[in-house]
This record gives sequence, structure tokens and C-alpha cells, in this order.
Amino acid sequence: MTVPEQASGAPVIEVPMGGVVADEMRVVLTARPATHMIVSEVEISAARPSTSSVADLARLAVGGELVAGLDDREEYEVVVDPGSSTELTAVPVDRDARVSITQPADAEGTGTVRVIAPDGTERAYRVVVREEAALDLDTTVATRCLAGKVLVTVTVRNPSDAAAVAAIRTPWGSKSGIALAPGKASSHAFTTRASSIPEGELTVTGTQDGVAPFSATLVVPARTCS
Repeated sequence: MTVPEQASGAPVIEVPMGGVVADEMRVVLTARPATHMIVSEVEISAARPSTSSVADLARLAVGGELVAGLDDREEYEVVVDPGSSTELTAVPVDRDARVSITQPADAEGTGTVRVIAPDGTERAYRVVVREEAALDLDTTVATRCLAGKVLVTVTVRNPSDAAAVAAIRTPWGSKSGIALAPGKASSHAFTTRASSIPEGELTVTGTQDGVAPFSATLVVPARTCS
């Protein structure tokens, strides 16, 4: 390559390497005709990647479910079904970044994800996890004998301050659309038409506006009427 002439200062040239990777380099300098050359130093500069400062999240999940709307925010609120896992998992944008997580279960429902970039840049993401409100009904099962046959009575009570609707499903019949006013109970009897029944099960479900539904499986004790 020909070094361009310049009036003063050290000449600078750019040498394209074409993707060549090398550990060492030799520079051969040839003086122009009828001149002499004195070289005190040859400085070689090369472009290289700088240490990353990216401390962003590529993925954030609660209980294995991806958090929707992941963006540049550092605070998120996630609603999970009652009884669901609240375990936080996270993947950084830079695979060389370090991630540390404080789980919501260990911090009163608020988890923290810290991402530390290779250059030490740190970001903390706060994740508030709360369970969706759910309907809770009080239920009881009783058996008695009536005319020599076993009668199963199911009582459902609504302890909340809003109306609810319940349904009962048993091996001897079902009842749906049971309206339950706040604080009120409703009892329903099912005739088995048998003088003896083994231990069994029945199901009570309930719904209420704005909250997760209720579902419970109740044990019906064995009963014999003499």
C-alpha cells in the first residue's frame, strides 16, 4: 500500500484485513525513491467489541407463564390463579450477563430480578405477584334415614358480601342455579332410593362476578338405614 504524502504529522492508513484473524503482524516499510526513512514507532489500532453494558431482559415468566408486554419498564404486576406457582424465571438479552432473583414467596409477594451486565451495569426489575380473588363457599354434607331410605342433604353458604350462584352434582341427582345472597345459605336434599349407600363423593361449584369460581369435592359418608 502507498502511504499518502503529508506536510506534517505521522501518516495514518487503513488496512482492510478481509476477515483475517491473526495473533501477530509484520510491517515492512519501503522508503520512496531518493529519500531516507527514520521510524521511531509504528502504532497498530484495531476495532474490537467493547464490554457490553446491556442489562435488559429478553424474557420474564411467573410460574412458567411468560409476562405479557415485556418492555423497558422496571416494574410489573402479575395476577395468577389461586394456588398457582409464583416462581420467577428470567433470561437476559446479553447471555453473558448475570441474573439473580428474589422470589415473591420470600418477599411478601414482591419479587426482584437483578441483571448485571458484563461491564457491571445493573438493573433491577420489581415484580408484584398477587392471586386472583376467588369465591369461597362454606359447604356441609349430612345423611339421614327417611322411610327406610338414605337421604343426602347438602348445605351451601355464601360468606361473602356479594351474591353468588351455586350448583350441586351428586350420584343421585343435580341442582343448578342456586341463588345465594350475601351471608345466606341454601340446603338441598337428594333421595338415594336405597336403604344403604357406600362412601361416595359429590361436587359443589359456584360463581360470582369479578372473581375466580369455586369448586369443591365433598365426601358422602357410608350410611345404612335399618
